[in-house]
Amino acid sequence: MYKESLVDINRLLEINPNDLLALTIRMTIHKEMGNYKGSLVDIERFLKIDPNNINILSVRGGIYFIMGNNQKSLEDFNKILEIDPNNTLLLKQRGEILRLIGKYKESLEDFNKILEIEPNDLLALITRGSINMIMCEYNKSLEDFNKVLEIESKSLLALTIRGTIYQMLGNYKDSLLDFNQLLEIDPNNVLILKNRGEIYRLMGMFDESLDDFNKLLEIEPTNVSALKSRGEIYRLSGKFNESLEDFNKISKFDSIESIESIDAYTQGLRGATLYMLGRYEEALNDFNKVLESNQTNVFCLAYRGALYLKCNQYNESQKDLEKAIELNQNEPYLHWQRGSLYRLMGKYKEAFDEFITLDDFKPKCELDKLEQAEAYCNRAALNKIFEKYDEAAADLRKANDLVPKIEVNDIINLKYLNIN
Repeated sequence: MYKESLVDINRLLEINPNDLLALTIRMTIHKEMGNYKGSLVDIERFLKIDPNNINILSVRGGIYFIMGNNQKSLEDFNKILEIDPNNTLLLKQRGEILRLIGKYKESLEDFNKILEIEPNDLLALITRGSINMIMCEYNKSLEDFNKVLEIESKSLLALTIRGTIYQMLGNYKDSLLDFNQLLEIDPNNVLILKNRGEIYRLMGMFDESLDDFNKLLEIEPTNVSALKSRGEIYRLSGKFNESLEDFNKISKFDSIESIESIDAYTQGLRGATLYMLGRYEEALNDFNKVLESNQTNVFCLAYRGALYLKCNQYNESQKDLEKAIELNQNEPYLHWQRGSLYRLMGKYKEAFDEFITLDDFKPKCELDKLEQAEAYCNRAALNKIFEKYDEAAADLRKANDLVPKIEVNDIINLKYLNIN
């Protein structure tokens, strides 16, 4: 169809090379066929005759944009907007190009102007809200998305971005309202399942979080990010075998789409999981690999220090724990472990000082309970040395309240405490 039309148009232009209608038709045909260079040739001929034709300048600006020549596209749109400064269509196109090349301030100026002219323009509101989000102007962004949702209450894009902003601000209640509404509309939305699962995890609602990640992994079994998150939830819940299974899966993928060698973050978590399972040699291997590339990883220093303590390697344990405390003085677990170390090294006074935070600590998950129970047992052993039997018994009762069968619990492996 296009070829036949071109034959006829070419004949017309042979008769009258300055036939603007014929040039317009031929440039349009070339554009529709994807022959942008051919279209530009006709546009140049047209603009020699009528250099300020807004429609043709707009077409050329659009072609330059398609071809990835943002600078020339901007030149055309700038020229049009000098002639017609309130052209909202061109303001949108120019604002979008400015956004894409990272000139957010200039882009906002265009979208602000559009919204002065058309306050309820949904595309302009969404784009301006997105730019404000990128610029960390979260309250301004929320204003735009609130207005979008007043106009179109089930806008999936607006609900997604607003829910994400609430999540970033720590407003989990409102974030959940948006994500719940989204999942009512689209129950298999992987992104929203992931975001809601993360919020539930941060709120300590591990069962609800697991429900979301389990569903996500039914849809995408090799989703690395979801496996990491679920593995961490299992670890925090004290389900160490399940946690280890997820972390190991990450390193076993072999398809191009899902391959991701186990990263330092995951390797550290796997090491901590192996440690809790008493598989010290494997745990040490993970911690060493992470600390080879990042010697200030507090998480791995803490657990490697605890591991060395379990293996009676006190000098190595002290080095790791003291380095970790130097980097993060406010982490109770580090002090509890150093208190245990000092006790075994015969530094009893120093050991007591390390347990100062123990009674005020409020556990947020099963892992916290295990670690706090271990600390109570260590302080009980310390009290026993000083013949403070009532205090020792009280500490053991507190440990038992946290982990009822602590005396037979092989997860936290308390044999070396030598407590009757």
